[in-house]
Amino acid sequence: MTYHLKFPKQIQNRLSFLARETGCKEDEIIQTAVLKHLEDLEDIRDATEVLKNPGKQWTLEEVEQGLDLEN
Repeated sequence: MTYHLKFPKQIQNRLSFLARETGCKEDEIIQTAVLKHLEDLEDIRDATEVLKNPGKQWTLEEVEQGLDLEN
């Protein structure tokens, strides 16, 4: 799938500079940035869901008893 993006001049300049400095192609930098942002958004979604429905929680004592770590 192809997307056509128009960035403000400041972002274009930063992207071009970074591409020159790193030897990467601009589209690779954009793809990496989008992928990282998507992963961050998925993490936020997952964390929000856990906060809404936390499920079972254990105390330290319960965990220690279950692992037989009291001794």
